[in-house]
This record gives sequence, structure tokens and C-alpha cells, in this order.
Amino acid sequence: MNNNYPNTDMLINYIDNNLSGEEKIKVDAMLRNNSTLKTEFDNLVLAKSAIAYYGVKQQVKLIHKEVMENNIETEPVKKEQGVVKTIIKWSMRIAASLLIIVCGLGVYQYATITPDKLFSENYNAYTMSVTRGDADATALVKAFNEKDYEGTIKQYAVLNDIQQKENFIVAQAYLVTNKYNYAIEAFNAVLEKNSLSKEKLYNDDAEYFLAMSYLKNNDIALAMPIFERINNNTNHLYNDKVTNNFMRKLKLLSWKK
Repeated sequence: MNNNYPNTDMLINYIDNNLSGEEKIKVDAMLRNNSTLKTEFDNLVLAKSAIAYYGVKQQVKLIHKEVMENNIETEPVKKEQGVVKTIIKWSMRIAASLLIIVCGLGVYQYATITPDKLFSENYNAYTMSVTRGDADATALVKAFNEKDYEGTIKQYAVLNDIQQKENFIVAQAYLVTNKYNYAIEAFNAVLEKNSLSKEKLYNDDAEYFLAMSYLKNNDIALAMPIFERINNNTNHLYNDKVTNNFMRKLKLLSWKK
């Protein structure tokens, strides 16, 4: 935590969801454009996680009580200077405790995180509703929703007109059946067709599951930029799934490559 107290207080209030809508938008923009501030934000989030896991809150309470008592006993004429010195001392003590905890947490996460583990923690199987339309496409959806994934792939193979929807469904079937290279190819086909069409069908879904396919296939370098775009885009359908904590774990995986 740096000594820029206004920024630190602002970030803490942002993390604790204590800012107004306008203030949150302002901080979002600052985090996108200021790498130093983003680093401090990431450190604060990690510190908060460490506190939650290891019970440092109780220690902080005791130190805070000591600070308050010291402030009461301070001579009025020296109050401001004494408070600043005490806060610095307090911050250093907390930082020393957190450093040990955060380092331990970081080493543990680095040692235990794997692509399979991160994938399983964040993957939920996709389901689709049957809609009116082409009979073959409807059969494709029916097979998929009945979890007949091999049947889904067979239905896809006999289709004549393959559009975004069909590519997206078969991509999901490939993903479930561990055919990751085929899943990647099909999700990319959805995005390619969307780039040439006014109708962007399943675009956010395809981006997220393409990145998840890369993750499962241990292609971290290919997954990273997609997840970063989703994390930075608050309007993306899967923004709430690609959290800052998820991104930290992904970065740990990239360090293992």
C-alpha cells in the first residue's frame, strides 16, 4: 500500500462498494488507464482476501484501538503530527503482517493452481432452449439438451446450412467431450461469422467459452487476451465471471509456462 492516502481510501471504498454510481464509473476509468493505480488496487484486493482467510482483522482491531488511545493522550498542540506518525507506524505494522500472509498465500496458490482446477472452478455447462426453425437445427438442439453430445456432433455433420448457432452448439458439445481443438475451431467460426454479419449471435458466449477452451487446452497465452478483454468490459455478459481474482490466478498459470 503506498502513501497516497486519498487514492488508497478511494480504492478501499470502491472495493467495499461504498461509492456512488458516478464515483464507481470514474474509478473504473482510472483503473483502466492507470497501471500504477491498478497495481495498488490488485494489492489491496489480495490483502483483503488474506485478511479474510487468516483472521488478521482481529489484529488490526487491536492495533486500531491502540492508535485511538494514543491519539487521546497526545498533547493538542502536537496532535496532528502525532497522529500522522502513529498512522505510519500502524500501517507499517499491518504491512509487515500482511506481507508474510500474502507471500504465503501467493506461494500456496502458485503451487496448487492448474488449468484443470481453474477451469473446473469456473465452468458451468451451457444449455439451450428449443426454438422454431430449421428441423435439423432443432434436432441438434434437442440432442444437445438431452446431453447426447456425440449425437449432437453427428447431427452437426449432416447439416447443409451451418451458421453461428450451429457452430456454437457443436462447439459446446466438443468442449464437453474433451475435443478441445475442435471446440476452439467451432467457437472461432462463430466469431468469424459474427465479424461479417450484422447479427452478432452468441458473441459474448463464444468469446468466453473460446477462452475457457484455450484454458482447458493449456493454451494460456491464447486465453489471456480474451479474458483480459472480458474483465475490462463491464458490459460483457461474462464480466462477473472473469473477476480480478480469476485474472490473478490466470497470471500465476502464465508464470508456470
